[in-house]
Amino acid sequence: MYDLARIRYVTEHYHDLQGLIRLPVSLWLLAWSAYDLGWIYPPAWFTNEWLLFPVAAILFLALMWPIEKLYERSFGCIATERRAKVEPNKRAFWILCGGLTFWSLAIFFLTEERPVVSELGLYIAFFVFLEWRRRSDGKHLLVLGIVLAAMSLTPLFDRSMYPSATVRDVAIKLVAAAGILAVGTIDHVTLVRTLGPVRREEQSRA
Repeated sequence: MYDLARIRYVTEHYHDLQGLIRLPVSLWLLAWSAYDLGWIYPPAWFTNEWLLFPVAAILFLALMWPIEKLYERSFGCIATERRAKVEPNKRAFWILCGGLTFWSLAIFFLTEERPVVSELGLYIAFFVFLEWRRRSDGKHLLVLGIVLAAMSLTPLFDRSMYPSATVRDVAIKLVAAAGILAVGTIDHVTLVRTLGPVRREEQSRA
């Protein structure tokens, strides 16, 4: 006996629950952290360090297409009606951005030594908040974004460890990679546990 409410939820959020599609992003952040820590090195012929990160990002993001095709082969395609884009967290998104802005300004003006803000961490947190804003069930993304924003605004472990990174930046990348991987795993397991039995029953009938 199937849980119809759960099946309806999964089919409505089918594309959001394809959690393995986010795996390349986590791998890219982990590879970037390993580079900052000196665990991996670029090829000898790759002399321009500034091109290393966008090239690596393109290579990892290219993995998303075969992963999406894997979902189509495993669970099929779910056609949805074209309708206006729903933004259920729009108001909460701007309230959150206003609160983070107030917090950062308070830290900046009320402390004697103005702290160094991690711009990279704020960029990553902003993209996480955008993903949470797009979804109606992304509370775990909200938590991850708040953690990343707090780490970016709090000047802890800001000691330099590599010419292009600090301890805090590496920690932000690792937390973001782990958080994205955890969110993707939760979504993927939800999808498999719901549509997996349905798909297998359809194949057995065929």
